[in-house]
Amino acid sequence: MKGEAHGLDASHAIFNKPFKVELTWIDLKTPKHYSRYPEGAEMGETIKAWRVHRELRRKDYGLVSGGYGFEDTPDCEFISGGNNSKGPNSVALGRQGNFFLWGFCAPPMDMTEEARTVFLNTLVYMRGFDGKRAFARRTAPSRRWAFVYAGYLDDERLQKYGTRQFSKALLDEAKGSGATMKELLAANEAYLFRAARHVSNGPSTFSSGYFAVDADAKALGIANRDPAILERCVTELEQGEKSERALILLQRYTDQELLYARDWRVWLDANKDHLYFTDTGGYKFKLR
Repeated sequence: MKGEAHGLDASHAIFNKPFKVELTWIDLKTPKHYSRYPEGAEMGETIKAWRVHRELRRKDYGLVSGGYGFEDTPDCEFISGGNNSKGPNSVALGRQGNFFLWGFCAPPMDMTEEARTVFLNTLVYMRGFDGKRAFARRTAPSRRWAFVYAGYLDDERLQKYGTRQFSKALLDEAKGSGATMKELLAANEAYLFRAARHVSNGPSTFSSGYFAVDADAKALGIANRDPAILERCVTELEQGEKSERALILLQRYTDQELLYARDWRVWLDANKDHLYFTDTGGYKFKLR
């Protein structure tokens, strides 16, 4: 069975201008470890891939970024994946603000002619983003990672780590089953968030986290990443209905610490057209 070209946007500018590149495809055996990821089940025995370098003169390693949530900030572009030791959705060619990730390890002298041309196109492309700072830093894993961690519950080697990734309520309901956990996550994906776990570490305290279902957002029936949740909560504050819950949600999903309905209304009306939600930026609505 042959797979299609996986994770490469051939229509992107870096493959087309100022120099048009006719990409040469090869059939690459699908890495076995890709099957651990949800999308891995949809992949065939081989995938179509673009060769970036010839045989390397010395062993080296490239760099990829996690693909889950990579594009949940509006200044990010997932351009291409790459054969890697992590997962099928990892980013080998991507942009955030005025930063570009060229993850392949080969120096230009070891690249194919096609890759050298794409590299030149990339330099030209990035001139257009001069001075454009990144909107947000990655501070949390995307909720899509929860489905990967659910699979760890059925793996004796990874079970302990997987267990630490979920709230007690989810673990109790799943009863140790990875398959059941995936069903729970699918049913509650719109309300998943990353809750803080405070751990004492000698003289300092640091926060780690785990996935939990936001019961407050679920009670509203509005996804935590839907801007409608902000309008609903501000309205509830103004009307004095469920105001405690409304304030908790507003402070949980924004960077604001406002207390009064009038202040929340002024903030929301001034910024609602410029807000976006990001999992990886901390499960927050942020300003573009």
